[in-house]
Amino acid sequence: LSSSTLFSPLPADEADDYEYYDEYMQPEQDPILQQQPSEDPDWFEAFFDSCSSNPCKNNGRCENKGSNFSCLCPEPYTGTTCGEGNGSKRCHRGDCLITLTPPYFQCSCNHPYKLPDSSSPCRPNPCKNGGTCIRHRIRSKFTCECPKPFRGRFCEIGPDDCYEEDSSTYRGRVNQAVNGKTCLHWNSHVLLNHPINAFMEDADSYGIGEHNFCRNPDEDEKPWCYIRKNHKVEWDFCDVSPCACPVPRVDKPGYKNQDGC
Repeated sequence: LSSSTLFSPLPADEADDYEYYDEYMQPEQDPILQQQPSEDPDWFEAFFDSCSSNPCKNNGRCENKGSNFSCLCPEPYTGTTCGEGNGSKRCHRGDCLITLTPPYFQCSCNHPYKLPDSSSPCRPNPCKNGGTCIRHRIRSKFTCECPKPFRGRFCEIGPDDCYEEDSSTYRGRVNQAVNGKTCLHWNSHVLLNHPINAFMEDADSYGIGEHNFCRNPDEDEKPWCYIRKNHKVEWDFCDVSPCACPVPRVDKPGYKNQDGC
């Protein structure tokens, strides 16, 4: 027989008389289902347990609410999954920093403020390395007059604080952007929703931690940091200089520097 004969359709008047249907049995009629225990198995509970995936962040405690869940958040965390910081009220004008130990936050206050009191901006002298503190008319304002070669808001930046050609290795203490803004701490509560912060994976390997020193974790042009500008979080390059090129040692006549400095 040819293949066309085997697979040719039936004429309309020769259609088969079979009835096609799916058999369905009630649970009480199915002997297999009757053998199953009445309690839900462990996998069933885990599948419908809203807390099984541990959706609460920052040591929040998950509680089942029917088909949903709620998180009990430790201070200063808030939000549906404890992913937001709410320490700004406690720290007033200071920055709320997230920590990994109780009470899980601390306040970073701009000099001369120290909770709960404030003092004269120049007593004690905040300027380092022999800097002179100059008071302004506004009680909380001051300026450090730095002896050369020191610089920075507190004269804390020395001449050796610079970045090499590979600026991702910078581990200095500059914490000021080129626009004069002071850097936010990497563990600031306002950075919890930003991809780069003190709690990201391998933060230590990038030199990022509970400080506000400039870093370059994403191999950008030079070290940078987050700043607060017009009540928004932005980033900017830092006021840090490249290291001066070493003077090449001339061993032979006609030596030419090849390192690009």
